[in-house]
Amino acid sequence: MSARRAAGGASSSIWTPTFISLCIVGIFQVTGQSMMNTVIPVYTRTLGASGSVIGMIVGSFAITALCARPIFTPAFDSFPKKPIFFAAELLIVVCSFLYAIASTVPAMFVVRMLHGLAMGCTGPLALALASECLPPDHRASGISIFSLSQALGQAVGPATGLWLAGVIGYAWTFYISGFSMVVAALLVLTIKEPRRENRPKYKIALNRMFAAGAVTPAILTAICSASNSSIMSFLAIYGTLMGIAGIGLYFTVHAIFLIIFRPFCGRLAEKLGYAKVMVPSLILYACTFLLISRSTQLWQFLVIAVLTAAGYGVCSPLFQSIAMSSVPNERSGAASATNFTGLDTAQLIGPTFAGFLADRFYGQTGSEVAGYSSMYVAIAGVMACGVVLYLLLYKRMQRTMDKVAAEEAAASSGQGRMAAEKAGE
Repeated sequence: MSARRAAGGASSSIWTPTFISLCIVGIFQVTGQSMMNTVIPVYTRTLGASGSVIGMIVGSFAITALCARPIFTPAFDSFPKKPIFFAAELLIVVCSFLYAIASTVPAMFVVRMLHGLAMGCTGPLALALASECLPPDHRASGISIFSLSQALGQAVGPATGLWLAGVIGYAWTFYISGFSMVVAALLVLTIKEPRRENRPKYKIALNRMFAAGAVTPAILTAICSASNSSIMSFLAIYGTLMGIAGIGLYFTVHAIFLIIFRPFCGRLAEKLGYAKVMVPSLILYACTFLLISRSTQLWQFLVIAVLTAAGYGVCSPLFQSIAMSSVPNERSGAASATNFTGLDTAQLIGPTFAGFLADRFYGQTGSEVAGYSSMYVAIAGVMACGVVLYLLLYKRMQRTMDKVAAEEAAASSGQGRMAAEKAGE
């Protein structure tokens, strides 16, 4: 039995009212968010933006998210999370409607960066709240199931966004995504945040912005997410250039198989250990980029969607679980923010770097299709480096989790003895 399991004590259910509310919020939030994220690159291209500029716009929200994080992150552990979460959701609603009226490339930059202020809060707060309400011995499976809300949103959002853009136009597509975010914001009000005494005072300091134990999984998360951004940002364009009708189905198939795979990946990690699940998933994920670069038919991309779900779709929530299991609960806000700093950095660098590669290879080959194909080959090399890095660091991450679990078990045992002594008195 691992130390983490021992810390959890008796098995308990993950299905608390707070956890259920967070999952439902996630469905509506990610649906609206994925609609926007898929449509923005295509819409920006109609405004005359090049591949590099599209990548910069897609990733520009991470600039404000990263710049604001030194101010936001200490607040996650110093103040109740629910009011901050609600305010951030309302700001995303405003940005959704602003996208609908943005008609120039500079305007898209401005709205995307404003969007980043809100995104710098919503993801970390949702993950932190979910982690706090999960029993330690079921954190891997709990976070994997929590991430299903993202998969459900992704099953509907991207293909729906592209379809709506073709039927009713970009502006109304952004409005509809905004209405989904309105529902998410209202549902945040139903969350019952656990009360916590003795919150630390708000202070802008390095150790309040980052959790040291979560840094290593955050770096690995960044590598995987930066690679994934090349699919999310450019696959619709790549498929369109090759004349593939219905390329939006990739995102739907991918999300459907996320729903199938994720509930099992957390349980397998708890039973077999993280490494035995993570290594094959990372290797498979690296190989999918090579397959994308060689695919020319819709059915091939749909097969790749399944493989990507078994690769990135499995390792992503496990990295989140590792990050949250590497700190005590009172540092959940900082750990979650550290994880999302990796994600935001990836979203800033990934699309920009991928767009730069596509333009560079286009200049060398004279073909946009060849440019994007060569870009995906290069991204496969990036992911190969990520696999090697995980193999070098996974033992260190496991030691950190075991140490935190042992400390939690000792603290829990001490509190139990104190309660028994008081009862005896």
